[in-house]
Amino acid sequence: MKRARLLKTLFLLVTLSTVFAVTALAFVTDIPDQLQGLVGRYESHNGNHILLRENQGTLELLREAEKDFQGEKVEFRGIVYQVITMEIVAEAPLSLAGTVEDREHHMSAEIDARGFGVICWLNGEPFERVFYGPELGLGFRIEAIDDPESLRQRALDASPPAQPHGLRQPDLVNLEELDIPMIIDIRYATEDNFMGIVLYPDNLAFLQRPAAEALEKAAAELERMGLGLVVYDAYRPWYVTKMFWDATPQELRGFVANPAYGSRHNRGCAADLGLYWLDTGEYVEMPSGFDEFSGRAYPDYPGGMQHQRDARDLLIEVMKDAGFSVYEDEWWHFDFYLWQEYPIINIDFEEILQ
Repeated sequence: MKRARLLKTLFLLVTLSTVFAVTALAFVTDIPDQLQGLVGRYESHNGNHILLRENQGTLELLREAEKDFQGEKVEFRGIVYQVITMEIVAEAPLSLAGTVEDREHHMSAEIDARGFGVICWLNGEPFERVFYGPELGLGFRIEAIDDPESLRQRALDASPPAQPHGLRQPDLVNLEELDIPMIIDIRYATEDNFMGIVLYPDNLAFLQRPAAEALEKAAAELERMGLGLVVYDAYRPWYVTKMFWDATPQELRGFVANPAYGSRHNRGCAADLGLYWLDTGEYVEMPSGFDEFSGRAYPDYPGGMQHQRDARDLLIEVMKDAGFSVYEDEWWHFDFYLWQEYPIINIDFEEILQ
């Protein structure tokens, strides 16, 4: 948990005074291993759900409450959750209890061989764990509406939307040329992405020059904290955006851009980012995997582990100071503030390098 403690310190150093940061850190304790595997989202057969999260070294149960609930609560996307601190009352089988408003809540859990909670019984009601893939070492995948080659050909045959006059002339910079701590890990140059197919010919990333310069500023701030940037994607040809849209089921299209309007990636003014530790090269954990189409991807998601939320919030804060804003549904997606001044681009990487 040393890394988790350090992230807590770094986030507090960005947002609070140094003295208060050290004081707050002293109250962070490690969550027991047997509870860490319980952290996640659980759903019942009648449509109810609960979240189990780690907060300041304790396991908390987040359960839906009435809008006017007055106790300790968390509000997330129109849902009010009452927060119940759960403590172990028996270990074999694992049983927990917590009290809120003089009502005691009892929970027992079934743990699988990997140490994950798979079923929780809350006051006798069963809730099954939702697995999204990354926690099992798997990438998130959609079931594409059409086959890859048909999607690609249809996208290549289509044309981007008409552009207004007076936009800036594109000036895309190869991020490999920047002298900053950075790992270029373009998932669309591999099959390790939500489509499960290779979409880019090379592991390259480009941004418009002002956005690239702003990224340098953010990287310099993170370097002082012992962190570097992971770049998952940057400039994206318009035809790839159309492939995403055409392949994605309707209920998941909030996570992909509508090609009728173009993406900020298409303008070279958006970057998909994560963090890594400079001393080891290890990626910093976030509440969800990259390109995971779930509520865990939201930048205000209240679940997961404390150090994951701290890492996400630290990245968002540093990028905001550099002139980027986080997309409302994806903690990894950052838009440069000048994006509206650039046109939608639909050229391959080879043309940029010429």
